[in-house]
Parts: sequence; structure tokens; C-alpha cells
Amino acid sequence: MIQCQDVKEAIWSADLTPEMIEHVLTCSECEQEQKLVQGIGITLDLEDIPMPSRSLLPARAEIVKAVNAHRWRRLSRYVTAGLAAACVLLVFTQVPGFLSSKGDDALRNQTASTSGEQAKNPDQAIASERLDDLGNRNDLTAINEQKKELASTSSTIDPQIVNLLGTYGWTPTGDSFQMQTVTLPDSFIDQPGAYPLGLYWAKHNLYAKDIGLDVSRHQGETVVAYTVPLKEMWDDGLKMNTTAVVLEKDGNPIGAWLQKGTGMAASLKKRDFTDLAKASWGDWLVQNGQVNYKQGPDAQMVGWTPEQVILKYYEAIQSSDYATAYALYSKGYQSTFWHMNNGEKLYAQSWDKGGNNPQNISFVQVIDLQETEVSNKSLPAESYKGSRLNRQLAGELQFQVTVSVQYKTQLGQQDGINAFFIGMVKETSQAPWKIEWIDGSPR
Repeated sequence: MIQCQDVKEAIWSADLTPEMIEHVLTCSECEQEQKLVQGIGITLDLEDIPMPSRSLLPARAEIVKAVNAHRWRRLSRYVTAGLAAACVLLVFTQVPGFLSSKGDDALRNQTASTSGEQAKNPDQAIASERLDDLGNRNDLTAINEQKKELASTSSTIDPQIVNLLGTYGWTPTGDSFQMQTVTLPDSFIDQPGAYPLGLYWAKHNLYAKDIGLDVSRHQGETVVAYTVPLKEMWDDGLKMNTTAVVLEKDGNPIGAWLQKGTGMAASLKKRDFTDLAKASWGDWLVQNGQVNYKQGPDAQMVGWTPEQVILKYYEAIQSSDYATAYALYSKGYQSTFWHMNNGEKLYAQSWDKGGNNPQNISFVQVIDLQETEVSNKSLPAESYKGSRLNRQLAGELQFQVTVSVQYKTQLGQQDGINAFFIGMVKETSQAPWKIEWIDGSPR
């Protein structure tokens, strides 16, 4: 069960999950905390940055001292350079033909080539100089960290991205932004039981199409994704810091959308899934081929009762048939895995393998299964536009399952007899029952 203290911490860190957002709507204490944080943010936005009360330059005596010290360092360098030059001169005068004219030409050509490359790409030259400096220190750890920094973050943004965002009234903050390469799947339609990567791109491509772009034209290609902090906040009833995700291929934008919090997204025109899909979540899944209730695994499950689905789920885990286990998740539940332990990535790269998830269970056997009352038949996080999926469920039930279980890795859970609560839904009237959530407490 969600605790108020956890929700308050998430409010202050701007890391609310959809379930936490739903909690805020029903808890006056957490709602007041949210309003407090929003008020502070608004106040800080309106506050002028004060000028320093005095000059931040060092005192004149300190400047003179630094200049004098620098002179000695310069003299030391000149002396060292002079000795080196004398040695070289000695070699040239005492060893005729030490360097052939051919060698001189090669040296000049190499110098000219290097200078030309630096002139063409000063940013690359600066980056190379920084890495060379690290190499001189012979510090492998520092080199790797610096390479990672140069590859993933920057504060100089592509003017095309600035122009694209500006067209729709968005302004980069000027702070460092995240940059990463992403390989698009060959298809935006997932196979049953597969990690829902295609579903991610099919959903987010709606936002790209809203501004005349289409990510699907680049299926199977590697693109660059920029996550850019914005000055403006996308306020859909929940005012939070907002970022823009912009995809580029060969320097040209191919897709973009807004995002904030956990899983909340919209087009640069502030239009969310419900605005753009023109259908309920369940109907959109059918229209886009994400599910098929006439043939394949989904069609085979149509006649199953919720109890049969739950029993089949644990049977699949016991036999390590993880694809079948994941195929028994609703598409709504599958989409929550995009943001589980994804770090700075756009989405997690695979199913979460910890906790009570199938791949962390080495043994499981169902002991008892009972239907329980659904205390609040409401769709989580449907109150804010960025989270709306326009889900029109045809059925919703809740069960308590008691199992004997053993875990590969224990992180908060214990081996032995455990009771879990499982939410079951029908995403459309034609859809089979699927698992919507699994928790240690009822909902």
C-alpha cells in the first residue's frame, strides 16, 4: 500500500508514479504538500536573481601575487624550452642528414592536416585536447568518465532543435541535456510475450505525427535522442518540470514530444494520447495490431476465466516459460515496465528481473486463490492529461493468491508462504482477462 511519506518524498523530487498521482487526488494531506511544492516553484520562477553585494573579483594584492608567480612559471618554461631547443640544434648540426627532406615534408603535411581538422571541427579538437590531458595523467578511470561525459551530455544544443521547440513555444533552459543513441525496432508491433518496445514507439509516434514528423519511417535505424530541459512547464493540472525528447537522424529532427514525471507524455502542442488516438486505449491496440483477438495467443485466451489466467501465469513461471507469463499481462501493465529502472535511458531495455517479477522466481506453487472485493474501481493516473489513456475497461476484478515461493535474489521479499493481490482487467469487451497489477496489498 502506498504510504503518504513515500508520496511526499516523490512530490519534492518530482518523481511521482501514476499510482502516487492517484493517491494525491484522494489524500488531502498529500494534496496540500503538492500545492506547497507548486507554490514554491511559482515563487522561485517570479523571483529576480539578486546582484552580488560586492565585486567577486579577488583583491588587487592577490592579482599582483598571482601575476608574479606566473612570470616565474613562464621563465621556467622558457628555460626548459631553450635547453630542449639547444639539444635539437646540436643533433641537427652534428648529425647531417638526420632528417631527410622527405621526412620534413611528411612532418609538414601531418601538421597542416591536423591544423585543418581542428579548424574544421573546433569542438572535436577541444574534446580531444581534454582527453589527451587525461591520458597524460595515466588515469584510466578518469578517462572513461570523461569520455562518457563528452558522449552523453552537452550544453550546446543544435539550432535545429531550438527552432523546432521554439515553433511551439518551448525554450531550452540552457542547462546540460542528455544525448544518447537509440536503435529503433524493425516493427512497431510487438509479438505476444515480447518486451513491448514496439508499443512504446507506436504510442510515442502519435506525438511526433502531431507536428508533421513520423518516426516509423526510420524503423530499424539508429538515431540520436536528445532529452532537453525546458524553461516552461507543461501544466495539465499537475505542474512539474518538463523536458522535450527530440530524435535526430543525420542531423534532422524526425520526432519529438514532451515528457514529465513517470510516463506522462504529450506532443509539442500539449496534446496527449486521448487527444490524438481518437479511440479508447483498448480499441487503439486492436486498430494498430498490438493485439489480435481472432488468432494467436490472445485469441486462445479469450475463453479463459480470471482464475485460469492466474494459475497459467504461475505455471509458466515454474516452467521458465517467461514469454507466456508476460503475454498474460495487460498492455496497460506492460507499458509500466518502460520506466522501471530505466535510469537516464528513454525506456528500460528489458523486463525488470528483480522483486516479484517472473525471472526472479526459482520456484512457485499456488496454494489458494480467492476473489476479493475491489475497493475502488478507478483507473490510476487518468486525471492528468499526460497520463490519460482513455481506458474503457470491460471488466475489473481482484484476487488474493497464496503461493509457496522461492526467489533467486531477495530484495525485500522472503521465501516461503506469501500472499499477493492481483488485479485483473478486460481491456475491451472482446479481450481476454489479463493481469493488470500484482501487489502485496489490495487496491
